[in-house]
Amino acid sequence: MRKSLLLVVSLVVLLAAGCVRGQKTWITDLDTAAAEAGNNGNSILLAFTGSDWNEESKLFAESLFTEKFFALGSKEFVLCNVDVVKNEELLDEETREKNYQLAQSYAVQQIPSFFLLTPDKDIYGMFSVEAATTTIDSFYEQAASYTEARDKLITLKKKIAESEGLEKAGFMDQFMEAVSPQQRDNYRSFIEEITTLDADSTAGLKPKYLLQLQYMKAVDLYQAGNLGEAGEGFFELARGGLLEPAKKQEALYMGTYMYAMSETIPAEQLIAWLEEAIAADPENPGVTQIVNTIEQIKQNDTGQ
Repeated sequence: MRKSLLLVVSLVVLLAAGCVRGQKTWITDLDTAAAEAGNNGNSILLAFTGSDWNEESKLFAESLFTEKFFALGSKEFVLCNVDVVKNEELLDEETREKNYQLAQSYAVQQIPSFFLLTPDKDIYGMFSVEAATTTIDSFYEQAASYTEARDKLITLKKKIAESEGLEKAGFMDQFMEAVSPQQRDNYRSFIEEITTLDADSTAGLKPKYLLQLQYMKAVDLYQAGNLGEAGEGFFELARGGLLEPAKKQEALYMGTYMYAMSETIPAEQLIAWLEEAIAADPENPGVTQIVNTIEQIKQNDTGQ
């Protein structure tokens, strides 16, 4: 019995020591990092760098990404680096392409950039800092400033899973308002369910999300070459009586735009649809753009 107890204690000590050690270097695959975050409950710190061409990235590697950086950071985060390189010898072609696509999907505007993700890979923070003025402590203080946003997303996900009906739709609405705009397409199923749960617009949520859903459908139809069907979807929504005037105008404009790209509709019809859009909300500032579009169509039609 004594030997068994000692063995258990030894295993606990070893496991604890492993947890304390944490990461000593980057995980370089986001899916792997997400799996690790799912296991330990930590958030993900996702760093986009350009190690072979970007001077700031080189400075960070020299001055910030040290043993202390990993020891301190891995207490709260799974540390993941997506390196967007130019030198083809540094990474294999598949990894290079995957990293470029990730940078594009996260709409990275600056290298290096740092994203904070929940274990479900929901973005709850993003920041860029300069190596010359950043310490390890100040870096993690910046990351910690987004904790409230992280907790909100995680809590809402939990409430969505535990609720039903209009209450669930309400939590989904709050989540869609809180999630990063570039990730909204990831939650198309939420948007579809909101419109179903609030089918009679009792909570006023269905009209709010119908236009967003139509944009998503239009992208699919556009990619399939069905521009007319995409346009008709916007028109049906606009004329369905559920949208407020500004949204109705937007839907009519987008329907016209889709048909215009199909190059199958005469100029007179396009202009008539745009005039219908103006009438939907004549005081909207967007009317100026619609008027300019009408003038452009007339000029193109007369060959001027």
